[in-house]
Amino acid sequence: MSTFFIEDVDIASYPYYWDGPLSVKAHKTKPGGYKVALAQTDAQLKARRHTAHNFEMHVPILYNKQKFISLEPWIVISGKCPLGMTFRSIYCNVLGIPPGPAYKDNKISTAATPEEMAAIVKGRHCFSIGDGLAEEAKGYFHQLFPTPSKYEA
Repeated sequence: MSTFFIEDVDIASYPYYWDGPLSVKAHKTKPGGYKVALAQTDAQLKARRHTAHNFEMHVPILYNKQKFISLEPWIVISGKCPLGMTFRSIYCNVLGIPPGPAYKDNKISTAATPEEMAAIVKGRHCFSIGDGLAEEAKGYFHQLFPTPSKYEA
């Protein structure tokens, strides 16, 4: 997965986006390991009387190194759960980080053309892509970023 910013943002005040209860995300997710991890995360958070907001969004997230390290007991718990747990939601819920603005998750995997890509990302400050993006749709990146980055091969 890759994430692209298409607007400038103030990273110092970048919010912790969410989109509702973790249980709803788990319920809507197709069967498989990710669905199990979401459900385990929801169950473990609730069992320990934490909120269970879904922070599993395809947008960047800011982590504090020391706070992340403090969650080591949750890593142990995750290792004992079949297929583990989801750590964005562990981090934010356990540390009591208040949810920022609600944000509709949008990982783009099926766009066919640059025009379709432009329509999907309209009004967003960033977007993510998955593996199923059509080659023609990738032309959208040439429109957005006509000058190659110094990091591109």
